[in-house]
Amino acid sequence: MNSTLIPERPMLISATLASTIGLDEAVMLHVLGELVNQARPLSSAEISLCVTLSQEQLKSAFPFWESADISRIQKNLNALGLITFEYKKNESGEVIFTLADDRSSNANSESKKGRPEHDLQESQKKFVSKNQDDKTLRAVNREAARASNFLANGGKTLIPADWRPDSSWIAQCKQHNISDDFIEQLLPNFVSYWLDRGQTHFSWGNVFLKYAIREWRAHQNRHGIAEHGADMSSDWCPSEDAMSILLNADINIRFIEDAVPEFILFWQERGAQKGAWNSKFIEHVRRQWARYSASLGFDDTPRPISKNWQPSADFYEILEMAEIDSVFAKSKIAEFVLYWRDSQQAKASWNTVFLQFIKAAWSKRLRDCEDGVSSYAPGFQGSGTNQQNIESRLQSLADRSWAD
Repeated sequence: MNSTLIPERPMLISATLASTIGLDEAVMLHVLGELVNQARPLSSAEISLCVTLSQEQLKSAFPFWESADISRIQKNLNALGLITFEYKKNESGEVIFTLADDRSSNANSESKKGRPEHDLQESQKKFVSKNQDDKTLRAVNREAARASNFLANGGKTLIPADWRPDSSWIAQCKQHNISDDFIEQLLPNFVSYWLDRGQTHFSWGNVFLKYAIREWRAHQNRHGIAEHGADMSSDWCPSEDAMSILLNADINIRFIEDAVPEFILFWQERGAQKGAWNSKFIEHVRRQWARYSASLGFDDTPRPISKNWQPSADFYEILEMAEIDSVFAKSKIAEFVLYWRDSQQAKASWNTVFLQFIKAAWSKRLRDCEDGVSSYAPGFQGSGTNQQNIESRLQSLADRSWAD
């Protein structure tokens, strides 16, 4: 019967196959079989159960599914051993589908050999009959039940008995310093609890993450309470959790190990016997590491001044803030170097010594200028504003509070 409501060729889906592998999987398998049959030239005697489809052709073949659904169903068929697929590395994203080749060796099969529609039907029949009373059938039925349950609950699912978090959820657990062993310990109780409750959730990975964080914090609190009763002895060493926290902070492991004897001695000399030693050790190592890292770029070893010594760029920035002429400072370098080379003294920072020298010389120059105004111009008195400015600059130059 022809109908304008059905302008295309209808699909004929095996009810037994659909109940065995799922309706979506049966539909995809039927369509792929049709495409294989259409792709094989009638004059060709070569047997081929392959068809190559681009992403656009896939969407055209399955207009009733989204791309994510197509990918999910083809993976299900691959897991069941009914098809294999391989992605080509090209711009159109082509996929090569190969149907399972399960032809029998009897005469009837030999006479029909090379017909893809026959091969597909035989493969489907053998798959169904072989798995009627098999564990594989029960596993397939469980998957079908999960899919049915997924649709019935608006996207929510019951937790499978063999559920495990995927790598992305485990990675999020590790961001909270939760160890792999702790995650493995939580899984049996988590799955058993939700199987007994019979509740559904959109994302079991998210539920497990929240549960793992809560249990990890409770574990740390219990561990901290027990740690308060720990004794400090000469053979004390930080726990694995403490070491993990310090290593995650990018602190060198040899630096951590070298800090242990010093930490033990420090607390033994103070007569402390019990305490949260791991927490104190973490705080101690972090503080020492910060000091060590900051000191890498600064050498405070006293050294004599070199013949061609020059002040650093930071020195001239300080001069500018103090309103001291940099030309004046440069004119004093040779005198400064000659004096300290003759004295043969060693200093930790020649910049600091030179800064003090320049401030004193500049202060003396300002005083000389003030005296010069009064001596070369008898009876002249500078304005109050100028005198106040000179006095304030002299006071600022004489200030040594910054060096305390």
